[in-house]
Amino acid sequence: MKAKETARRDRAARAKIIIGLCLLAAVTALVAGCDGEEPQPPPPPPEHPWAPCECDAPMFRLSGAEDAARYTVDPDRSSAGWMYNMGELVMITYKVPGGKLIWYWSVSPPSHLASYSQDATIYLYMTGNTSVSVIPRDRYVSIYVENSNPNLGTVYLDPDEVLYEYGSEVMVYAVPKPGYVPYYWESSKRDVQANYGYQWSDSFIVKAEGNHVYKAFWVRDDFDEWPVFYTGIVSLRGEGTADIFTASDINSIGPAPFFKSMSITPNNFSAKCQPHRGYDLAFWRWVRPVDGVTNHLVPTLNPLPGAGYFLRRKPLAQIGSTVFEAHLTKTVSLDVQVAGQGVVASDNFRSYWNPKRYTTGPYDGGALPEKLPESNRVKMTATACPGWTFSHWEIKDSGGQWQIATRWNSWTQQDEVITGPLTVYMNWWGEGSLFHIPAGEETHYVKAVFDTDKKALCVNGSDAGISALLNPVSPSALSDNGYVVTYMKKPTANEVYSAIAFNNVFTFWGHGVKSGRIIVQDNW
Repeated sequence: MKAKETARRDRAARAKIIIGLCLLAAVTALVAGCDGEEPQPPPPPPEHPWAPCECDAPMFRLSGAEDAARYTVDPDRSSAGWMYNMGELVMITYKVPGGKLIWYWSVSPPSHLASYSQDATIYLYMTGNTSVSVIPRDRYVSIYVENSNPNLGTVYLDPDEVLYEYGSEVMVYAVPKPGYVPYYWESSKRDVQANYGYQWSDSFIVKAEGNHVYKAFWVRDDFDEWPVFYTGIVSLRGEGTADIFTASDINSIGPAPFFKSMSITPNNFSAKCQPHRGYDLAFWRWVRPVDGVTNHLVPTLNPLPGAGYFLRRKPLAQIGSTVFEAHLTKTVSLDVQVAGQGVVASDNFRSYWNPKRYTTGPYDGGALPEKLPESNRVKMTATACPGWTFSHWEIKDSGGQWQIATRWNSWTQQDEVITGPLTVYMNWWGEGSLFHIPAGEETHYVKAVFDTDKKALCVNGSDAGISALLNPVSPSALSDNGYVVTYMKKPTANEVYSAIAFNNVFTFWGHGVKSGRIIVQDNW
């Protein structure tokens, strides 16, 4: 007992030291974890960034990232009350405190670039007043092992630590003394049956997902009242990787470690599939050995990143020892582009979708459940900047060509260009439909096209050329696009206003008329 108490004190002291180091790291180096991890480089910005509004641009406020100790915002508009132009691209980096990990980003209104992202750096477009927050999780958790009777055996962890990094695997061992075997393990949330004897090793694997304690109980090896054991195992199928955990009771489902596979009594069998980033679960499949019937189970929701999917309460006493297959799929994303000046928003935006959605629920029989071609519905609305009007939508087809989005009008019996909201379905079940992702495509491309409003065109002038729509261009480039460019050397206000009145000329709004040198005439 004295040795046991000494070991307990040593472990407690080690825990205090490590926790103290974590707190120190959090204070002195917010961007680093306990082990001094360097911050990761930010992901690249969107390949085709939107042009923000220029003329009389509406301003929107960014909230949630004001704390400079936690966030870096580029561009930093703290001095302007965190106000940004409509359509402006903002990069936000979360300085991960020591001892913490990013679970996911919460963004309102939803962003097709940032919602549910697990990156430290996100990009988003200002389509309205926007709030952001990071949902963190602990980077380190504690796993302890206890012994009901040290005289009957030894228990230990490998590796033997006080704190374990989230997501790491830990082996739990029970080494009985002669004449004894492990009988069962008692956990802080449930009782689970231990693997035992010659067929099963006296150990199991847990995933460091939450603080947990396991306590071993023993029985003599001549014990003759062993229950019938069945084995439940989960294997991966399809594309991708995932963490798989199983347990003997539904109460195991929660923020705690799970067993990778279990040899259990004739009770309920539960499993969890946690796909890695870039993958998702399409369905569960298994064949009952007792009658050869194939079963399918389809998840009901897109979970939060890292939340996982559950296979709940399968009675192995009726099913028999079974391999449960978790069929994975790649996730898909939406690339929303803008031509001209305007923004695209949707209440259904997220940074990824599961493209293989089936009718939810359990299904007996060999056939897969019915596909859901209307799943992952994303309704997008285009809003033009001042001086611009929305023209139409374009969608990139399976051949990589942009096509104008049209809708069949049964009244006129012809296709009509869509000038209102556009709805796409982020799944592979469209059978080539324009508004579904082509089968196997991982990124779907949509473009909102805006045209200039002739009554509110804004052009800035300078000696070096013309800066139009944020992109420096030459007078000849404007001419090529249907404009007549006329130079005026330091015109007076009356001269400019006269030109506007008689020639439908647009110039310099907000930039000082007297300093202007260039007038652009609309020649369309």
